Amino acid sequence: MCFLNQKVYYINFGNSNDCSKNAGAKAPNDIYTICKNEGMIEIKSPIFPAKKNRIYQKIWALSIYSKWWRRLVNIFHDRDVIIFQYPMHLGPKISFRMLPYVKKNTGCKYVAIVHDLNSLRNGKNEFYRADIEKSKTIENNWLSKFDVLICHNEHMKKYLVDQGFDNTRLVNLEIFDYLTSSKIREREKNKFPSIAIAGNLIFSKSSYIYKIIDNKNDRNTNLKIHLYGVNYDQSKAEKNMSYHGSFTPEELPEYLEGDFGLVWDGYSTETCTGITGEYLKYNNPHKTSLYLSAGMPVIVWRKAAIADFVIENGVGIVVDSLLELDKTIESVSEKEYKKMCENAYIIAKKLRSGYYFKKALSKSVDIVNTF
Repeated sequence: MCFLNQKVYYINFGNSNDCSKNAGAKAPNDIYTICKNEGMIEIKSPIFPAKKNRIYQKIWALSIYSKWWRRLVNIFHDRDVIIFQYPMHLGPKISFRMLPYVKKNTGCKYVAIVHDLNSLRNGKNEFYRADIEKSKTIENNWLSKFDVLICHNEHMKKYLVDQGFDNTRLVNLEIFDYLTSSKIREREKNKFPSIAIAGNLIFSKSSYIYKIIDNKNDRNTNLKIHLYGVNYDQSKAEKNMSYHGSFTPEELPEYLEGDFGLVWDGYSTETCTGITGEYLKYNNPHKTSLYLSAGMPVIVWRKAAIADFVIENGVGIVVDSLLELDKTIESVSEKEYKKMCENAYIIAKKLRSGYYFKKALSKSVDIVNTF
């Protein structure tokens, strides 16, 4: 990427070397890697003393962390672009105060890539309306500190416009990239319909998994389910469910089996439900990127925001429910499935190269340069 002699920095708040099987750090770590590979300048924050007591942590924040922020004034200059990842979990009170201080004293510009909006992630339950409104106010105040926001998709973009943000300062990411060097397997439609589900398999969070096959009501009895992740509950599994264990996020794409990767959430197979189901109407599930990075077409909820991307790029199918998933998959011809796989392969190459973040960042820098 070329920014015409303009310096672009990215703030690394840590965890970039996390190689655990927990995929939670995958998206932000990929952003750090893309920035580094593109020659942007890394600024590392001090390491938070997580194992110390709260008093020590407060003293650390007021001394070491505050001093680190103040030193940034001597590093950044007018027109420099600084990339942040939001939410910023490290020392939020001090960060909130110091962001405008650094900007005022340097003339630099801020671009933030949004990973989550807590005002949406926490749901819209009327019972918690007061807390939600408070969360929304805090979040909007935070986001107003940045010059440009890279948001997930057009649905999230519209939500932010409704909150009063300038449409011209919002950039659509489209989908999160997924860096991996794992092999992209050639795929053929299986004799029996099959899906892959990866992630936290715990019943309390993802009970829909254990309800897809319903032998009592003769639903999806012809469906094969391949499971990957932690907290698999063997006691609630049906015979057509195969557990393959857990892998690191970088390894997993190569091991995914099945015709489609399923992107779903909640306790019901009839629709996506609850707070996490509602959130799908606005966010880009990283699980979609995982499946597509493997060249695997996806099945997503019709009302999910990511459904637009799936339809526009021809990389899967959208459904209202999972009640007749086996029949839905069987209705896809071999020719149609082959085309989906070809399209998924094209997207996989883009995801593995950081294409979407680089495109969104280039647009963002162009925007700040018009100020």
